Amino acid sequence: MKWLVFTGSMIYLCSSLSGCASSSINGNNPVEVTSHIEITRDEFTIVIKQDEVTKVTSYTGPNCAKNPVDHIVLIRAWQTRDEPVTYQIYVSDRYTHEQLHGGIGGKLYDTVHDIDGNVLPTEVLSRSVSWCGKNECQYVEAVGVAITRPYLEDRIARGLTLKIGGTRGSATANVPAAYVQAFLKRVPEQGIRRQRVDADPIQRTKN
Repeated sequence: MKWLVFTGSMIYLCSSLSGCASSSINGNNPVEVTSHIEITRDEFTIVIKQDEVTKVTSYTGPNCAKNPVDHIVLIRAWQTRDEPVTYQIYVSDRYTHEQLHGGIGGKLYDTVHDIDGNVLPTEVLSRSVSWCGKNECQYVEAVGVAITRPYLEDRIARGLTLKIGGTRGSATANVPAAYVQAFLKRVPEQGIRRQRVDADPIQRTKN
């Protein structure tokens, strides 16, 4: 995968994720978590936007990382037209690591395990280099972890603890139980569009 070198902190992430906050929320307070969950159409950056052109409904929870300046941990979901809702845990890690001469540096995250030992489907979303000094560089890596609603429902009482693994390092990510509860409360089980179809007898007849 080609690496990109850029200056600045997390501009590329914050421009696409409104959950990238400068300060962390209290993940153990379900009221606070619920108030920060954003419901958008088509993109994550606009709150409560109706977009009937793209037919995409998106839900993005707030950043619950302990260090929200260098890390992003959030749950997001989306629904295209009348398809089932897709759920994902988004994790971004900015860190300093030794520079490798003649090769790609960084931890190269590509696997995620939960606290129960389950291997979760993981997609590498981005890898980039912020800057490099004499012997080290600052890297930013982001992965998306595919999950299901039943998976989240099973962890309502205890939350999520994940280990993100790479070729040359690892990291952990935690999502409090209250966060999971609040997110599931805001996202309809079948999605907004699916509920509308199921409630419309004319649509049911057509299908």
